[in-house]
Order: sequence, then C-alpha cells, then structure tokens
Amino acid sequence: MNCSIDSSAKRRPLGRPANSKRTARVERRAPVALYWLFFLSGAAALTYEVLWMRRFAVLLGADAPATAAALAAFFVGFGLGSYLLGRIATRLVRPLRAFAVLEIITGVSALTVDPLLRVSHSALALLSDTTGDTAATELAIKIGIAIISVLVPATAIGGTLPVLAQFITARADSLGIRVGGLYAVNTFGACAGALAVPALLLPVLGVTGALGAAIAINVCVAVGALLLDRSTDYVVTSAASVRSARSVPRYPSHRGTLVFAAASGAIALAFEALASRAFALVHENSVYSFATVVAVFLAGLAAGAGLARWGLRRHVGPRALATMGWAGAGAWMVLFPALFVRATGLDYLTGRGIFTHEAQLALLAAAALLPASVCLGVVLPALIQERSEVEREHGLAVGGILAANTAGAIVGPFVALFAFAPFAGLWNSVTMLGGFSLVSAVVAGRGAAKTIHRCVLAAVVVSIIAVLVTAPGSLPRIKLTGRDRLLHLREGAFGSVAIVEHNGYRRIKLNNYYVLGGSHAAGDERLQGHIPLLLHPDPQRVAFLGLGTGISFSAITFHPIRKAVALELVPEVVEAARDWFGDANLNVLTDPRVKLRAEDARSFLAVTRDRWDVIVGDLVVPWRRGESSLYTRDSFASVRRALAPGGLYCQWIPLYQISEAEFDSIAASFLDVFPQTTLWRGDFNAGEAVVALIGHADMNSFRSERVDARMRSLMTNPDRSNPYLSHPAGLWLYFVGPLDGADRRFQVAPRNRDVDPWVELASAQLHLRIQNGQSRGFVGRSLKARLDAIRAAPLEGTVAASTQAQHIEWRDRGAQIWEASLLSFEGDNPAADRLALSAIAQLPAEIQAVVLGKAVR
Repeated sequence: MNCSIDSSAKRRPLGRPANSKRTARVERRAPVALYWLFFLSGAAALTYEVLWMRRFAVLLGADAPATAAALAAFFVGFGLGSYLLGRIATRLVRPLRAFAVLEIITGVSALTVDPLLRVSHSALALLSDTTGDTAATELAIKIGIAIISVLVPATAIGGTLPVLAQFITARADSLGIRVGGLYAVNTFGACAGALAVPALLLPVLGVTGALGAAIAINVCVAVGALLLDRSTDYVVTSAASVRSARSVPRYPSHRGTLVFAAASGAIALAFEALASRAFALVHENSVYSFATVVAVFLAGLAAGAGLARWGLRRHVGPRALATMGWAGAGAWMVLFPALFVRATGLDYLTGRGIFTHEAQLALLAAAALLPASVCLGVVLPALIQERSEVEREHGLAVGGILAANTAGAIVGPFVALFAFAPFAGLWNSVTMLGGFSLVSAVVAGRGAAKTIHRCVLAAVVVSIIAVLVTAPGSLPRIKLTGRDRLLHLREGAFGSVAIVEHNGYRRIKLNNYYVLGGSHAAGDERLQGHIPLLLHPDPQRVAFLGLGTGISFSAITFHPIRKAVALELVPEVVEAARDWFGDANLNVLTDPRVKLRAEDARSFLAVTRDRWDVIVGDLVVPWRRGESSLYTRDSFASVRRALAPGGLYCQWIPLYQISEAEFDSIAASFLDVFPQTTLWRGDFNAGEAVVALIGHADMNSFRSERVDARMRSLMTNPDRSNPYLSHPAGLWLYFVGPLDGADRRFQVAPRNRDVDPWVELASAQLHLRIQNGQSRGFVGRSLKARLDAIRAAPLEGTVAASTQAQHIEWRDRGAQIWEASLLSFEGDNPAADRLALSAIAQLPAEIQAVVLGKAVR
C-alpha cells in the first residue's frame, strides 16, 4: 500500500515547472512554518493538560494518588496515540492533512472531557457507603475515569509527532535531526503554554475561555497545516526505497532501544516530580510558582533536544549522545541535594511582586534544573535516530520510541513519589534516581568509544565522591531557627510533615514552611469547632473538612454527637495529630464516634450519601492548589447538598491572608448558596483575624434560647481552654451579625468559581506583598470599619425575632474586646488594657471570675 508515491505532480500549478524558483522558495520556508505550527500545538496541548489537572483535582480529588492518576491518564492516551499513529503513519500519502485532522479531533474532543467527568460521579458514589478498605478500588476507578475522559484528545495529541515524522524527511539517517527539531519547538511551545495559563489565560478568560483559546489554537494550526499541504511538494516513500547510501551502525535489537526510551521517560518525569517536591520547601506552591518550575524544566528538555540535533548533524553517534546525556544527568542529580540546600539555605523565597518573585524562582530553577533537564532532553532524539536505523518507516520509528518513553513517564513519578520518597526520603530519592541514570549510561555505553567510557567513568567517580562527602540522607529538609527543636519528620507523597517544638509548644509544619496549627493556641483552635456546634440545636452527625493538629476537631468531645468524620488530605498529618498532639486534642482520634478519612474533601462531599447536621470547613490557604477550590461557589454548593434538613455549614476564613476584595468575592459566592448567613469572629486577635461564614439551611433553627440552652449544657462539661464559654454570654461575644446579600459590595463582587478561580490568582499576589511588609491583608482599621458596619445594620427576620437585648449587649462587649486587641496590635497597650477591662467588667460575674482570675494568676 505504501509503495513509492509521488504526489507532487498532482499538486503543482499548471504551466509551472517543478524546479521553479517559487517552488524552491516555498519548500525552503515550509520547515519554518511547520515549526511554528508545532510550537502552537505544544502550547495548546500543555494548556489542556493544566486545565484537565485542575478539573481532576476538583472532581476526583487533590490527594496525591488522584493527582498521580490524572497525570497517568494523560500519558496513557499520549502513549497510545504515539503507538497507533506511528503504525498508521506509514500508510499516509498526505501526512499534513492527517496532522490537521488530529488537531481538529483534539479541539473537538476536548469539549467532552468535563461532561464525561460529571457522569462518572455515579460510579464513585457506589463506593461511598461501603464497608471495609476501598481505597485501592476507589483509586482504580478514578484512574479509569480519568483515562476514559481524556483518552480521545490525549491520543490525538500523542499521534501528531509520528505523523509529522512521516512528512519531514525521506532519509532515515536524518530522522533524529528533523524530529529533534520538531520535538524541541513543540516542547518550547509547551513551556509557553505553562506560563500563559496562570499569567494570561486564567486571569483574563477564566477556565472556559482558556479552553476556548486552546481549541482556537488547534483550529488555526489545522488550517495552517492544510495551507502548507497545498503549497508544498513532497514525496512519501516506502521503506524499501530509502536505504541510506552510507553504512550505519547496526544494533543487536531494536527492543533495547525501546527499553532505553522507557528508562528515559521514567528518569525525566521522576526527577521533575522530586524536584517539584524540593522547590515546595522554599516557596508556596501557588499556580504561578508551579507553572514557573514546570516551564523551566520543559525549556531544559527543549534545549537538550536542540543540542541533540546539533550533535547528530555533526555525525555524533546516537548511542554516544544518549550515554553522555544520562551520565551528565546522573552526576548532576547526585549533586542536586547538596547544591540545592547550599544555594537556598531552605529559606523562604520572597519577592516584592509577582513578577520579581517568579523571576527569582525561575533563576533558581534554572540553576538547579537546567543542567539535568538539558542532559535528559538529549536522550529522546538520539534514541529516535537509533531506532530509525533499525526501523526505516519514519512514523513507526517515532511512534514506538514515544510510546515506550511515555510508558516510562507513567511509571517514573509513581515510583518516585509513592515508593522512593516515603521510605528513603527526598534527598536519598534524588540520589538514587541519579544512580539509576548512571547505570543507564553504563549499559548504553557498552561497546562505545574509549572517550565515552572515560566520560561515564568520570561521572560515576564524581557521583561516588559526592555521596560520600555530602551524605544526602543527612541533609536538612526543614529550616530551624532560634529555639526550634525538631521532634519528628515523616515524608510522604505530598511532602514532609515535621513536628517542631518552640518555647515548649508544638506545631505541625508541612514542607518546611506551611504551619498547620500548634498547641500554643489550643483555645482559639478549639473554639473554631465549638461555635458551629453550639449554634445547631442538636448536632448528631458532624463532618470536619481538615484535621491538622486535631485541636479544632476535639471540640466534639464536649458535645453529645453521635458520629463525626474528619477529612485530611495528607495521611502523615493524621499520624502526627494522633502521635504528637494527643494531649492538646484530648485524644479525640481514639473516640469510638470518630471516623478518619485521608482523602480530598471536595470529592468526598460530591459522592457521599450521608447527610450532616454540621459541616465545618477548616482554615485553608487560599492560593494553594487543591485547597483554594474549597472557597469556590461550586464547593459551597457541594456542601449544601450534603447537609441534613436544618443543618449548617461553617467556613473559616483567614482574613490576614486575603484582601477585602477577596473576602467580598468569597462571601458573595457563599451567599449565592446560603442566602441566610451570619458572620462570627474566631478570636480576639486583630493582627491575624479569622472569621466564620455560617450558612443556615433553615434560619428558624437559629434561636437565641436554643443557643443559650446549648451553652448551659456545655457549662456542665466546661472547656477550660475557653474561659469566655463559662456563661451563655461568652458565645455572643463572637457574633458580628447577618450578612446582607443585597449589599452592593457583594452584588458587584466577582464570584469565585472553579471556572473563574479569582481568589486563588489574586491571593497568591497578595501573599507576596504581605511577606515583604507591603500589606497585612484584611485586618486592622479596614476590617474594624467593615465589622462595625455589619454590626450597626438593623437585625431583621428570624434573627431579630429571636435575639434579645442582652444578646445585643453581649455582642457589643465582644466588639470592644476585639477593638482592645486592635489597639494592642497598633502598639497602644495602655488604651487596650483600659478598654478590655471596661468591657469585661460589664460581662456576667462567671466570666469575670474565670477571665480576670486567670489573668491575676
């Protein structure tokens, strides 16, 4: 079927000779045009991958297994496309038309991913109420769902390079050179796409608009390919007629090349996964920082492909190139842990603005990642060239190598994150990976020239010396300052979880910087559980979205609940709460009423059949991927569906991490789902203020006499860490008032949604300004003005009918105590003391005795 076919005569303009100057000029420009088209194709492909990963995190979960499953799903489709289209490409007479068709299929099928994911929820719901350990089954179903949803577009994306390989060269001995160029520009396009998604597409267009932009790029690439097809003369030739005139080295078996291709993919993606873990130790993992690190890594792969092309043009042997690439990458990976710790000091990376911060991060990533990623980028084009010298069909050769490489890329991150990191630790894992790369170099270099052997031997010797000198396993994974003392450190797929003691208090730190809570503020943390539980007249079934130290969750021990579930994303945090914070959380995790689930809150709520009287959303970081989605209107709607009749939902918000505009966006999104919402303070700390949005499914359950009755029940089993709760007045000190959905600020605020993650994007930029002292978040006088305005608004409806004058009086005393905290925060301690003592003096004697007595002691 694929005999020598000359299609150029059919498409040359009548009356114009085949060797005319115009024809020659067009054919000279054709590779440049094709490079630009494939650059855009790579940008669109990476945009899809980022958008799909975000969608998977929402619907399938943001826990490590679900994230790995989503990544594997894309690679399964990509590898399948490389293999299938590689075999079909040998029969194509017009490869550019096939390339255009693949681009159209990618764009059209991308529209089906979200509907398929939504339909999949019924399968997950079947497991939500089953008994026993269903984690493995759930993961298998999630992998299946992810694969099915992206199979068609990912397969089409994976088939583009094998198809173009059939077009770009009629000589087998130049395949690695030509494909290396295409691979390089495509990877540079992916680098551009990684940067464009958070910097341009999401802020300007949102998720839906970004998806539309990627589809538009596919269409433009398809049109460009068709135009290029019409203007370019080419010959598609069979394998039998394209034997190279010069002799080429023969290798024992093409299967060895495929094994090397699989090893290349496994090493590259495993290193990227482990390097991302390392960078998480020195910066907050926002969407911007994630894109920057990925872009630098992709740029290195692209530069390596360009370097391979340069070497192949100068007749450097493909096996020699691959050997040198692995040797260089292996030596650098062995050195990476010590160099990274020395260069960063594990200090938190800051910048005066988002551009400065990402520029600094890009420079650090370039210094840390580029040497290894460039070396790894050399390998794939070299292996394609080697395979072409055994398999003369261009598309088949490229498809086979890409399929094997993708298979390795699926396995590599799984092994690195779920096998190496938890048992060997981060730095040892990177070192072991470097050793694996060096072994690949030794095996690949058998029979090579003595110069190659010497280079590999030098890399091995340098690596052994580096291991002996630097001792990677002893390198720090957490920055300790002042009186900090490391008590415990455990690594897992999500990162390192450390227990740090400071001045006699313990706290949990995730990935060196992110504090999940500590024993020094046990009263305030437990209050975040007390307030919602006291506002419900009879909380029997409660769910906490987030565990941390377990102190907030321990509020359930003071209330007559029947069942409580705690959801925690990081399994190692559950262990830390149980083993190191039992005294602070009152050993709540041993309570027979408690059930722990180490999984994503969004995915759990979306499929659970249980209905809950009270659901409490813990404080989460608004810019962190996986956590920020808990502040979206879509998440609030999932919680609303999981509430029992008369239930309530409490979402805690760290005002010191967001601006007033972001608070308005979250509150407006919350009010869309819970029109009956009240606002409560979480403490009397004006410098790091937290508030709760409490949405009531039925406002009739909000009656002051019921709340007071619940408070009197608590007084029979008092929580000594919360002295204000020694009288019914204590709870009302934290009450601010109901939120009015008709408020203009909420009316005009942008809604925070999964498709428009406004808060995630904006809060990441605010975080940098806070770190540099340019902002303090929504705290201080601006917060006081807003709280006073809410408190001054007249009460209406059920709240007005059920709230008595004494409750309003107690609320005002709470506002005074909070204002005293504000004065202290501003440095006026004498005025703060006078105002606080005046307010407390007007509270019931029970509170005065406990609070002032404690102060005297």
